[in-house]
Amino acid sequence: LLLLGITELAVELRRRRYLLVGWLWFVGTLVPMIGIVQVGHQAMADRYAYLPFIGLSIMICWGVPELCESRALAGGSLSPDKRRLIINCLAGVSLVVLLALAAVSQRQIGYWRDNVALWSHATDVIGPNSISENRIGDELLHRGESEAAIRHFERAVEIQPWDADSNFAIAVYEQKARNLSEAIRRYKLVVASAANPEMKVRALTYMSYAYRDLGDTAQERECLWAASPPSHRGR
Repeated sequence: LLLLGITELAVELRRRRYLLVGWLWFVGTLVPMIGIVQVGHQAMADRYAYLPFIGLSIMICWGVPELCESRALAGGSLSPDKRRLIINCLAGVSLVVLLALAAVSQRQIGYWRDNVALWSHATDVIGPNSISENRIGDELLHRGESEAAIRHFERAVEIQPWDADSNFAIAVYEQKARNLSEAIRRYKLVVASAANPEMKVRALTYMSYAYRDLGDTAQERECLWAASPPSHRGR
């Protein structure tokens, strides 16, 4: 209702076209986060503000000079000296704002230097969560830092015990360490909770290897049967 109300006001003031253009730009590019359509798991994200704020900038950059000029004209005609003073004041304020935004942008860009920095910052902002821990674990795993990665995956499953991605990563780690019973337990959690059919197939396949190493051929065949496509199960 608030968005609709401001939109109606912008339409009423359409003589000042920058208000309508800027507002429609702002609202239109906010579609992923205004509650009508949600993109991904997150309802809010820094990147959702980058493009929409161009619309607000349009409204401010055209609106402030016009407002200043109209107020100056309210006292009579605008002399050249007075106009020059207004221009200089606006230029000075704009410079200060740009410098402040540049400093904030420099700090914010630093959070995006790599996945560990980004998701660690997300944890600092919103508190411990399984998504951040899982993403940090993935990055550390790609770097070959398995021990550090597993600690983050374990934190993820402490927060969300049914986190399929983290449980799968822990299961693979335990299987490589020959902790086969623990690996099988984790794979079973993945099979029970994974929404991705491909991940379920991978978990079942890896679990069959663990049963094979334990010498349990019956469970090995059962896992391979469950992992096979339905069209192949009767063969």
